[in-house]
Amino acid sequence: MKTYILGNSGFAREIFEQIFIRNHKNNFGGFIILNGDKPFVIGSDGSYEFEYPSDSSFIVGTRS
Repeated sequence: MKTYILGNSGFAREIFEQIFIRNHKNNFGGFIILNGDKPFVIGSDGSYEFEYPSDSSFIVGTRS
């Protein structure tokens, strides 16, 4: 199961560091952003349109 962070701001990157880097978790799928009406993943293997895997989990990484 991959875990994705919704957002790509400084707050989302801080969440990434706190959860995945410091805890040595290796199930990070990438940051999900919207480009127009379509979601895209920004990950270690580049940027691509997000296709929802049924075994995904998400963390909201945005501030208001």
